[in-house]
Amino acid sequence: MRAWVVRAGENGERERTALDEGLLLVGWDRLRMGDLADATTRDGIRAAVTAAYPEEGPYTVGNWAGQLHRFVHQIRPGDLVVLPARSGLVAVGRVTGDYEYRPEAADGMRHARRVDWLVTDVDRQSVQSDLLDSMGSLLTVFELSRFGAAERVAALSEGKPDPGRPDADEFAATLTEPTRHAQ
Repeated sequence: MRAWVVRAGENGERERTALDEGLLLVGWDRLRMGDLADATTRDGIRAAVTAAYPEEGPYTVGNWAGQLHRFVHQIRPGDLVVLPARSGLVAVGRVTGDYEYRPEAADGMRHARRVDWLVTDVDRQSVQSDLLDSMGSLLTVFELSRFGAAERVAALSEGKPDPGRPDADEFAATLTEPTRHAQ
């Protein structure tokens, strides 16, 4: 099992729809070329992004293509997903479906995945600072992979507080152990 963050828009514009309809939604409104599932490689997605956003530079195009590739091909049913809400709360769900292209949907709502929202009101104060910092990335789609993140997100999905880093006690001991001098 893996854990991911999928944001619901720069200003939370897809948040309500995502939570109400059990969806993960990514924007990239100008990607109207259809189903990205047919773009089986990152380079294929990069070509679609380049065509839709010709004014963007290669770094931005590469970044967006990587995020879209993760959304379409790397996130799997059964994975956990975190949606940091504009309200300051966090929603945690389990992905239940593959990537879908929804041509009838409004701009910003066409690229989707089904999700079962397990909790939608996790207080950020119940999340340890290292995991909260990881969730703070500016990216739209990214994996939470450090410090036992998937297991910690699983605890949040059960309504429990973040148990913290699995190595926290060992790490803390190295910081607080007094220095021993040779006698």
